[in-house]
Amino acid sequence: FGAAWVTVAVELFIAVSAFILTYKFSRVSLSLNIFWKSLLAALIMTGFIYLLPGWPVIWLIILGMVIYGLVMLVIKGFDKQLLGEVLK
Repeated sequence: FGAAWVTVAVELFIAVSAFILTYKFSRVSLSLNIFWKSLLAALIMTGFIYLLPGWPVIWLIILGMVIYGLVMLVIKGFDKQLLGEVLK
C-alpha cells in the first residue's frame, strides 16, 4: 500500500518538474483548459468502461479510445484540423 503512494508522489514530482523545465527552456505555457477537458473525457470514458465489467479487455480498450476521442471532439478538447494532421 505504501509503495503505491510513493509511486504517486514520484509521478507528481516528475510531472511538476517537466512542467517547470518546459516553461524554463521554451517559454511555452501549458494550458490548464486542455487538462480539464482531458480529465472530463477520461472520467466519462471510465464511467462507461466501469459499466462493462465482463467484456474482454481488448474491446474495453477499443471502446475507451472511441469514447475518449468522441468526448474530446464534442467538448472541443482538440479540433478536427489537428485530428486530420495526426491521422495523415
